[in-house]
Amino acid sequence: MFKPLLLAAAALTLGGLLLFVFNQPDMITAERSGSPIATDLETSLLVRIEISGADRDLALVLNEGGWADDKSKYPAQVEAISQLLLTLTTTMVGDRVTDNPERHGRFQVLAPPKTLDERDSEKHADSLRLLDASGTPLLALLAGKNRDQGQGQYIRYADSEEVYLVPERLSLSGDPADWLETELLNLEESLFREIRITKSSGEFLRFHRADAKADWLLEGAERPLKQSKVSSALHRIKSLSFEQLLGANDPDGQSSLSQVTRVEASLADQRKLVIELGETEIPDGGHAFRLSLTLGGGDNAMLQNSVRKLQERVNGRVFSMRTWQARDLLNKRSDFYESE
Repeated sequence: MFKPLLLAAAALTLGGLLLFVFNQPDMITAERSGSPIATDLETSLLVRIEISGADRDLALVLNEGGWADDKSKYPAQVEAISQLLLTLTTTMVGDRVTDNPERHGRFQVLAPPKTLDERDSEKHADSLRLLDASGTPLLALLAGKNRDQGQGQYIRYADSEEVYLVPERLSLSGDPADWLETELLNLEESLFREIRITKSSGEFLRFHRADAKADWLLEGAERPLKQSKVSSALHRIKSLSFEQLLGANDPDGQSSLSQVTRVEASLADQRKLVIELGETEIPDGGHAFRLSLTLGGGDNAMLQNSVRKLQERVNGRVFSMRTWQARDLLNKRSDFYESE
């Protein structure tokens, strides 16, 4: 009599255990689904951001001067980092897709190997790690492929086998140019009084004007000047930005500066800037350049401080701009004349 009762009790117990185990994934799903990607993220503790992609690694670090690229020490965009953190703390995790590690490659959420040569963009995820001062991860996330049909992207937390769907693709670029402060100059056009362009061939152009309201004149002009061409060159100078940071010791950048067009601009407030622009394209496209800015005199503390900060940023570095941007500064004398 007791034996059937014991068997029945054992069966009920086993069934309860199986039901508990079977329902565990749903319990985990409830914890992740419907919650932000980064729940309770302590952004005040964040001092390092690491991104590993298919073809490069990037690390951004917080120091006394603010956020910067760990490798080049060049300042990073605070806005881009803020946008990343906002996305992580407001984007909600969707449905759990799988908890089977054998399917991770299918959703491209495999952790990327340490060496670039071993990484496969069809299988390995873009890895994101947010670290505190001790190197402890505040968040370790693997971002996979886009959803095949419909919107969304697959993600996996590094400490879990589970794959989830989020509604939009996370922007986890490992390209430093997407994170660095690419704007070098943002000057008022009215300040410019003189622009000198000297090419490696010896051709020399000097544009000048008496004040901000006057038209530009070209020294030795043989025909009427096309003001729009001068404005394009002026715009390129006053709003100078870079596409890539090549670095002070970058061989491609340095070799492309063997033949340069030297652009000198004098401003009404006694600032003077010099752009040394390579006349030949670098292997990856674009043109290499260097920038320097000086202050001729005066006791304007604000100007002195802005010049000092820019010099600290550029500090002999080599940058690149796109080819179509470089053309504005590489035009020949004849290009600045009105058509006959």
